[in-house]
Amino acid sequence: MLSSTRAFTELLDAKNFSYRDLGPTSSGRDGLSVGIGGENMSGVTIRFFFDTDCHGAGLRVFDILKFTDEQRPKILETINKLNQDYRFVKFCAQDDDNTVQMEMDLIFRDNDVAEICEEAMVRAYQICDDAYPTLMKARWS
Repeated sequence: MLSSTRAFTELLDAKNFSYRDLGPTSSGRDGLSVGIGGENMSGVTIRFFFDTDCHGAGLRVFDILKFTDEQRPKILETINKLNQDYRFVKFCAQDDDNTVQMEMDLIFRDNDVAEICEEAMVRAYQICDDAYPTLMKARWS
């Protein structure tokens, strides 16, 4: 396990968060999955992919919403608006499975890994949960 991943898992353990170690990806990045309950969404699964240099990570929330090809134009319009409204994250429509995901990239130093990852996790959760009703409305309009 990379030192950055270990620093974050130690914080998660200390604060009694449950998480799942996804192991290394094919590129050597450590994967970690954290589930958080939501108000608007039934739950948000946040995945972290820690860089091998231990100075950055990608945070991803996959499968926020599934949509049809007919719903795509309205979803794309809504995602563009959400990307204007929210700092630090971007929403994307995945062409291969017609889902919406959220992405956030993190940079940190050895002494602040855990705190930055925790803050990013909380912000990602809040943003996804806040944006979900807007995405649902777009899907059904």
